[in-house]
Amino acid sequence: MTLFDIIAQWTVFVLVAITLMLRRQVTLFHPTTFYLVFHAIVFCLRPTLVWALDFDTVFLYMQFHPSHEVLRSTLMVSSLALVVFCGTFSLVCTSTVIGEAGEQPTITPGMRKAFWAMALIVAPLGFYSVTAQDISGVHVRGVYVLTGGSSGYVNDLQQVFVSLVVMFALVMRWRWYSFIPLLFFIYYRAGEGHARWMMIYPVFFLVLTYLWERRKKIPPLRILLPMPLLLFLFTNLTHDRWFVHRWIQGDEFVAPLMDNEYMSFKDRWDTMDFANFDFLAFVIDTVPEKTRGYNYGAQHLQIFTEPIPRALWRGKPIGAPVTLVDWNRFGNTLGITTSVVGDGWISYGWLGVMVNMLLYGTGLALLYNWFVLHQTHVYRGLIALLIFSILVQVFRDGSFVTIAKFLLFTMFPILLWWVFHKVLFPDEIEEVDEVKTL
Repeated sequence: MTLFDIIAQWTVFVLVAITLMLRRQVTLFHPTTFYLVFHAIVFCLRPTLVWALDFDTVFLYMQFHPSHEVLRSTLMVSSLALVVFCGTFSLVCTSTVIGEAGEQPTITPGMRKAFWAMALIVAPLGFYSVTAQDISGVHVRGVYVLTGGSSGYVNDLQQVFVSLVVMFALVMRWRWYSFIPLLFFIYYRAGEGHARWMMIYPVFFLVLTYLWERRKKIPPLRILLPMPLLLFLFTNLTHDRWFVHRWIQGDEFVAPLMDNEYMSFKDRWDTMDFANFDFLAFVIDTVPEKTRGYNYGAQHLQIFTEPIPRALWRGKPIGAPVTLVDWNRFGNTLGITTSVVGDGWISYGWLGVMVNMLLYGTGLALLYNWFVLHQTHVYRGLIALLIFSILVQVFRDGSFVTIAKFLLFTMFPILLWWVFHKVLFPDEIEEVDEVKTL
């Protein structure tokens, strides 16, 4: 990997970004915007730091020493993924920019009643998950297997708060006290230490929901105020997952990055967060040369076995039920994520990457079209915005199974609110409209 390779990587990114801006597809509601941010950080900035400042901590962690040819191939594969994803999205996306058509979404009296009925059911379930969770377990071939007393369903049920705290702010019309549940949730997640992205999701979701409901394109300052705090917490939790927990227990509040004034720039930022370039290089070097083949998408079969609790199926496979190649045994892969690009490469190399990005580009473009078509519908709008708010993690993890599990609980409050409104608390206006339609 040379300076020319780095310049070429940034050039492709800039050209794609300019093309999307000319097509008006770089807004906070466009999935392409999230992928551009993701690609710029992990496949442009990260390799630049690897080349310029010798960022090699993650390579050493994986027990992997990439050649210049592998690093160059990694850049080329990531650029191909960018072009295919953004090109596919542009071709399939036919809708106008959100906010240019349609009226502002409205929370009706029936919807308010339905929300409180839903919250009375969902919130206790979330609190039960907080008190009963047991995340103790072991890592087996890169998969974390729970060994504690509670199931994955109990542990993950608290994810209902990700959407519930945002919907509360929406129903309360964004008054100052409507953000209190969100702040408490962030405080709790920071104290837990693990699953740091759980602090980020509701903030992204809240910003998008606010802009959509108010028909704005730029978030106001009061909505952006938590961002520096989130960045501070997220970055420091990278170095010490328990420093907030110790402060809650009564210790002095000392953030890791503040405690060591002699920590170098490399020590501060050469971490596994957004090191998908390093991870992708490992995957490309391992598959198919060392694994002697590809996985041909078999990893996605886990979607059929994952919902079954291990307590009911003692012989449940760890990870995917069918594994044609095991790339985890060629290095230390604990905690690494393949990204959507690496997931495609594991399936079938260059062709697998193209197919993966084509499917993601098509699916997200269709979702965006559906979102714009129903931009005044509260429940459909919230469903689309929830998915948009976790896209960076989708691109980073590359695991459809992980995202499906997350959406199972975060989308549940929205769907239950929708059902309660239609069945238990319908508005009279809607009933009249239905009679006229008939």
